[in-house]
Amino acid sequence: MGRWIVRSSFAFAIALMDFAFAGNVWIAALLLAFIGAGMMIQMAASNTILQSIVDEDKRGRVISLFTMAFMGAAPLGSLVAGAVASKMGLQWTLFGCGVYCLIVALVFAKHAPRLKAETHPIYVSKGIMEAEEEAELLVGEGAV
Repeated sequence: MGRWIVRSSFAFAIALMDFAFAGNVWIAALLLAFIGAGMMIQMAASNTILQSIVDEDKRGRVISLFTMAFMGAAPLGSLVAGAVASKMGLQWTLFGCGVYCLIVALVFAKHAPRLKAETHPIYVSKGIMEAEEEAELLVGEGAV
């Protein structure tokens, strides 16, 4: 799942930067499909990982915070993007948003191996993954 989060985040950011300057409606429509798919895959994978590692008695609270972070940040980001667009134009604002998403994806990709190493013992303790699988995955990706 972690790989899906990283890949879809990069796909989202790159498609958003390309969409900013798409000169053809059909290319723009195709890029919007990639943007939507990237966003949905990233959110679904993040939600799945979060729900699988959180204790059952805390799951509702954690998911509500996760939802609030995603749904609550969007209106604030839209307000900022609107203010920037009125000064710089829509195309450069969309491109800037894509650059920002690319930076965030790079930061997440850098920390993903550490996060994976920290979550695998939780998967083993919950019986989602066996200890042998854990060792193979960690050695295969250079985390050990």
